[in-house]
Amino acid sequence: EVVWDDSGVPHLFAANDSDLYRAQGYVVASLRLWQLDFIARAAAGRISEVVGAQALEFDRAQRRKGMGIGAEAASAALMQDPVMAPLLNAYSDGVNQYIATLRHRDLPVEYKLLSYAPEPWSPLRSALIQQYMVENLSGWDRDVEESHARAILGPALHELIFPARPPGVVPTVPTDSIWPFTPDTLAVPPAYDPGIGLQADAHRSDPTNGSNNWAVHGSRTVNGHALLANDTHLGLNFPSIWIPIQLATPDHRVFGFTIPGACGLIIGHNEHAAFGVTNAPRDTRDWYRITWQDERRKAYLHDGEWLPVTYRVEDYAVRDGEVLTDSIRITLHGPVMYDEHFGDVPERAHLALRWMGHEPSMTQKALYLMNRVKGHADYVEALRFFGAPAQNWVFASTAGDIAMRVQGTFPNKWRDQGRFVLDGADPAHRWQRFIPFEHTATQLNPARGFVSSANQHSVDEGYPYWFFNAHLEYYRNRSVNSTLERQQRFTVKDMMALQHSGYDLRAKEGLAALVPLLDTTQLDAEAMATLNTLRRWDHVADHAREEEALFQMWFDSTRTALWAPLQEHPLPLGDPTPYNTIRILADSALRTTVEQALDVD
Repeated sequence: EVVWDDSGVPHLFAANDSDLYRAQGYVVASLRLWQLDFIARAAAGRISEVVGAQALEFDRAQRRKGMGIGAEAASAALMQDPVMAPLLNAYSDGVNQYIATLRHRDLPVEYKLLSYAPEPWSPLRSALIQQYMVENLSGWDRDVEESHARAILGPALHELIFPARPPGVVPTVPTDSIWPFTPDTLAVPPAYDPGIGLQADAHRSDPTNGSNNWAVHGSRTVNGHALLANDTHLGLNFPSIWIPIQLATPDHRVFGFTIPGACGLIIGHNEHAAFGVTNAPRDTRDWYRITWQDERRKAYLHDGEWLPVTYRVEDYAVRDGEVLTDSIRITLHGPVMYDEHFGDVPERAHLALRWMGHEPSMTQKALYLMNRVKGHADYVEALRFFGAPAQNWVFASTAGDIAMRVQGTFPNKWRDQGRFVLDGADPAHRWQRFIPFEHTATQLNPARGFVSSANQHSVDEGYPYWFFNAHLEYYRNRSVNSTLERQQRFTVKDMMALQHSGYDLRAKEGLAALVPLLDTTQLDAEAMATLNTLRRWDHVADHAREEEALFQMWFDSTRTALWAPLQEHPLPLGDPTPYNTIRILADSALRTTVEQALDVD
């Protein structure tokens, strides 16, 4: 039975899981059929089949980075699982049953505009959408830029401008944590030189994709029950990637949000617990410089031996064109994305990509189990299956527990491994093993009475395993923590107010750094009026007021001027974060060091 409420949200009731997920596939297809199809096509590198040759470069990039490798590995693992295989098949049956009801006039308008028809759904296509999310949230890397910047700026200046862990960042799992395990840490290879193997830029996912979440213990709430809030910031798409839905059988009921192609919910709550996610921007993509035997590049050096490459052959059925065949070199590190046959910048060529997204993830089973959690132990057990993309999983239960876990399949790395381009010939540069599940950074009922995350660094230097985070903003997490620390008792309305808060900590700290640098004797009356407007501002962004836009324009122009030498360099060096820019502007000694080194005023 499917009941649609007044807000247009579907509520599904079934006698068993198989019927439930068959119904979910049918309903999701009825709402988002073209979105389902197009995202799966994009992940698989098959857009050119629909729109023609203008999408061919995009398709080739998708396949060459290993999107298909990861989706096939995940699908194979899930279809061997006796629980998940029949449920994924049931979901696919539901999608296909809906497709079978459609005549041409019933097709979504996008199919008519592009003049094609939906193809049958399958568990592999669901795995492709999971792979799309992995790429969207863990496709980040700075290996190439970091290598260039360190070689050109020198180690000291590089660490000042591009610090691995900027001072002042408050991690997701705080500094007072005690790690109750003996770590399996790796030593840095004695011959490692992070300046070797310079290459050019590589694709990165959008660093603005992020979210925030938190849970407050019942001892800090007015009603005595734990409260959980989750605000997921993915791409601003139309339609949204999220679909609100309720799923229910006699054994469990869960309400929240799913995405097209996924069995069950990603974020939500049942009668016993609530759960949610934010992106944990860990560096899980490493690039390797390959030593080729000769110009044919059919063999490469590793551990003193010449190993033969294998080939993954991809065919592209370009609409209104010929079928193109592409042979992708595969090394033990992963695929060679850019070579003499692909890539518009010669310096990009011949690096191999090692990515967590290539691993056979059981993420879909983790979601299945998470939808059924009854307590903290169930939450932990569900996350044993969660591999990618790395996420900060927040949890709260009616039993009173709150928790946060930074979960993903994380390679166990020696210090700086993967921060710079690695040497593919050296076996010590390979991923040796993964951080054990029991050693994952986690919190349960901390003394401060809350847990929170907003894409900042997961842990501090006290955590015994080394990792490198993406360069994301470090303001929303501190703003959220400040409110949660300051206020003593919270209500649901307080949680909503914090989610909707427009307070801009970056603007407050940015103006504190910028205003003292002004020579006000050189300002005319209009400029002085603007300055006074910003001085009086309460640092709350409001679309009906001008202050946020004025600050952003001023900060952007200052940031551009300060880092112009980096952007004008013939090799890509990357762009320092707003956080580190403001930190340097606010400190006269740091600012002088940078100005003198880069010859800027």
